[in-house]
Amino acid sequence: MGSIKKNFSYNVILTVTQVIVPMIMYAYVSRVIMPYGVGVVSFVENICRYIMLIAALGIPVYGIRETAKKKNQNQDGIFSELVSIHIYSSLILVAIYIALIYLVPQFSANKNMFLTGISLVICNILALEWFYQGNENFRYITMRTVFIRLLSLLSVFIFVKHPQDYYLFFVILCVSSVINGGINFMYSRKFVKFTLVRDWERLRKHVRPLLLIFASTAAISIYVLLDSVFLGFISSKDAVGYYSLGLRVSKAPIILVTALGSVLIPKLSQAHTSGDDAYFNRLIQKSFDFVGIVAFPIMISMMALSHEIIIVFAGERFLPAQTSFCILCLVIYLIGISNILGMQMLTTTGRDILMTKSVFFGLVCSIALNIILIPYLNEVGAAIANLSSELCVTAVMFYFVHRNFQLNINYRITFLSLICSLPIWGIIYLTNGLADTLIEKLALGGISIAVYQFIVQYYIIKEENFITFTSKIIKKYAKI
Repeated sequence: MGSIKKNFSYNVILTVTQVIVPMIMYAYVSRVIMPYGVGVVSFVENICRYIMLIAALGIPVYGIRETAKKKNQNQDGIFSELVSIHIYSSLILVAIYIALIYLVPQFSANKNMFLTGISLVICNILALEWFYQGNENFRYITMRTVFIRLLSLLSVFIFVKHPQDYYLFFVILCVSSVINGGINFMYSRKFVKFTLVRDWERLRKHVRPLLLIFASTAAISIYVLLDSVFLGFISSKDAVGYYSLGLRVSKAPIILVTALGSVLIPKLSQAHTSGDDAYFNRLIQKSFDFVGIVAFPIMISMMALSHEIIIVFAGERFLPAQTSFCILCLVIYLIGISNILGMQMLTTTGRDILMTKSVFFGLVCSIALNIILIPYLNEVGAAIANLSSELCVTAVMFYFVHRNFQLNINYRITFLSLICSLPIWGIIYLTNGLADTLIEKLALGGISIAVYQFIVQYYIIKEENFITFTSKIIKKYAKI
């Protein structure tokens, strides 16, 4: 349990920077390059993400599981085999990607940006997050990510000065990914030796499980990114910009909501492999409690402060995004739960086909609703499609989990957290009446919510880990 707490601490630091730094960057960039520039960058970046997703197959998920199984053993073989597969698939996808740039009019219009995006596809081979997560090297992940994010933020402040600099902003994103991949690959040489595998027999054993995981991760990513792509083709670049803001800001806390799950996946995989069902169940209970405690207060606070948040992070030009932003905030809890059901339970126990079936329902739902709603409701229609797809996926996953696992989950903490989070609406209403400026409203509202949540967590919900952690802090400072 000690390693879980230590890794979780690193992951919290990582999560905070992954939320705060992009938000600062986005707040600055959206004011400089305006909705159109944000829309263009988001459109190009999402297309590149699709290519990266296909090229990676299911390696980012499959690699964590297989690396965790071989922890403290020689991992040269599994490392070389998975990286080799990634290289071969990336070369094929880069060729297809270049052809699309010259054949699709929407791509040709931003040819230079799409050509620059090739670097994202190539350096994604070297990202190797799965290797470090499988070996629970969260200290390295945290230190490296914090450094690169801060470097990117500084670069944006220095070089992005005018509306036409949206291309330069995209270049900075690409260069950051290249640096990340280079550092990751060089550091991996301390632990494993890479040899390009040309023997098909060595690679073939990974194909079926990779394709199953790829099908599910692809479906997830497709319906997550599909909204922006549909908007880019059907609606205006401004609509893409509004939706991208709502999506980016509303989903930033998801990194925090799923922070514990990232740490637990290797442990869950090891527990399942060793047949320790009791320990597996305890970890899953902790995940449900954590998501309930974190998701509901964040979700309701962001909806109550949506007007203020949008102005602070993007300016008044982006206020049309408020409705879609509030709709997307509802996704926070759903993604937290689907992460537990899918990644932590179905995938770690080898039930990849059930994961694939679940997200396939979400994909069908997303495609249908995007086609129906976007022509009439633009970014609001995309947000409704996103929420409906996540709800569909979570419901189907619940069905499969209850059919295949003997779990006795206690929902007391989840229920209490939901009920106790509802008064946040009233707290924001009162604090907004006491404050004059935008910053005062956010500051007073944030402090009031933090105090209220501490009282609720400590005296009403009384989650074990929270009580232990806060009690240690109180005792420490009581002695001063």
